[in-house]
Amino acid sequence: MQRSAGEFIWCRRMDKTTSIDLKAMALRFQSLHLPVLLILFCVVPACTVEEIARTCTLCDPRWDATARYLAGKATDLPTDSIAEYNHHRDRMRTYWHQIQTGNRSRMQTWARENMPYERMSPTTLYLFSGGDIINPTVLFPDSETYIFAAIEDPGVAPDSASLTPVQRRQGLDNIYRAVYTIGVDNYLRTNTMRAHLNRGPYRGLLPVLLMFLSGLDYEIDYARRIEINPEGDIITAINPRGYQTPEDVQSSLNSGRLPPDGLEIVFHKPGSQQLRRIIYIRMWIADDMLAPSRPEGRFLSKQVPFNIMLKSASYFLHRPAAERLCRFLVKNGRVVVQDDSGIPLRYFSETWQMRLYGDYRGATPLADQPFHPTQPDMLARYRDQSPDALPFDYGYGALNGRSNLQLGYQSQ
Repeated sequence: MQRSAGEFIWCRRMDKTTSIDLKAMALRFQSLHLPVLLILFCVVPACTVEEIARTCTLCDPRWDATARYLAGKATDLPTDSIAEYNHHRDRMRTYWHQIQTGNRSRMQTWARENMPYERMSPTTLYLFSGGDIINPTVLFPDSETYIFAAIEDPGVAPDSASLTPVQRRQGLDNIYRAVYTIGVDNYLRTNTMRAHLNRGPYRGLLPVLLMFLSGLDYEIDYARRIEINPEGDIITAINPRGYQTPEDVQSSLNSGRLPPDGLEIVFHKPGSQQLRRIIYIRMWIADDMLAPSRPEGRFLSKQVPFNIMLKSASYFLHRPAAERLCRFLVKNGRVVVQDDSGIPLRYFSETWQMRLYGDYRGATPLADQPFHPTQPDMLARYRDQSPDALPFDYGYGALNGRSNLQLGYQSQ
């Protein structure tokens, strides 16, 4: 995997030219009075879990404790919150059971029977991701890096011990209400999530991702706020930004006034030596983001090749203005999983082997998206090829009970 200066935290076995005085860096961040659990540094993917604990002096077990707390798995609690937390634990136990025995279980069975694991890249790109880590960890379970891109606030996840009982209760209620729907029909409603996570102590995507990872039995090694420098490399964000409207995100990136920012979370399965990470970039997804003069364009060019995952993508990639982005994805993709809102079928050349699943009768009308074009060529292929059934909800099909999925891979 390609790495660049500033992209990872430092194991001692790295050469001296890339080492950094972590103690001095820690004092620098402390002087900025940044919120608790907002900063942390990362580690080279080749390092083992034991090496992280031994060499990363700023790694903090409170990250995993916070994730467990949000997921309803905490055991060490303040005495003034035990009764209230028991309510959260009970509803989250039901929530995780609903996810694992419902859509996720069916998706795991389908993936084992259909996904071309031998053709996959270690990197998976998920545009319009929001806070969904449930689907990519099933469909691309061996990925080392998941790159997410959307316009949601990266967010903050304070240590529960720093909150008042009222703040803890409000925060846990907001988290549960924000993510409830993905447990029912595998569909995260963006407006609902924003409404509950733009207020209270837990904000944005960080608490959502931490909660999902812990609920899926991963352990958190660290998280940090990041930004992309002009060279397209990930660096730690010195002045992390808060919530921005979609219009503000677009304006600040187009003007070059502010760099793309986001999150990095490193995690692993208990007992496993394989480290994985999520890189979330807050960006306005458009053709011009690929420009080599832009930080996000340089960043994406360093991530190829990658797998592609798309679902509930607002039919943005069907617009004429997205042609360059579609061609970039198809050229550099290795395996793609998407619904009909993703890359139009016409962009996939003969080097791609495409299989169709589920039920496609045209685009799903969306109240806030007047542009939702039907693909005549896809309609014809669904009619002529008798696609296999899709045993789980996926994308906008969750709204009408008729999900469709296209699975493809590069044959050359």
